[in-house]
Amino acid sequence: MKKPSSVYRGSYNKTEPDLVTTHPPQGLMADNTRLPLQPKSLLRGHKAQVHAATFVRRNDRLVTGDAEGFVVVWDLTIMRPRAVWQAHSNAILGVAGWGDNRIITYGLLFPRAPTPPLPLGSKLRSERSVS
Repeated sequence: MKKPSSVYRGSYNKTEPDLVTTHPPQGLMADNTRLPLQPKSLLRGHKAQVHAATFVRRNDRLVTGDAEGFVVVWDLTIMRPRAVWQAHSNAILGVAGWGDNRIITYGLLFPRAPTPPLPLGSKLRSERSVS
């Protein structure tokens, strides 16, 4: 009996059922289906949905922005946050690196809850009376 290869080459030899059932190549189950992918690590630091992500500093750091305006800079060597701050009061729509030491963020400028429309015929009170 041949030893199975540790690298899947694309197809099985159907004449050797022992190879399929007892020694599947790495990443495949005995019935020729792929194993579910398992994460290497989880980055836990956001309470809201992540909307933007980019790698900076030659892929040593990951910068993510979420729906509540928070930015997290992750150190990928230790898989922990290096810095966390609220860059915007609303959702982060984009993040980018600018050189080695700067980060640019783009956030949603509109309020989260829109103001109700004014009834027809009413006047705006945007003018202040000066006394």
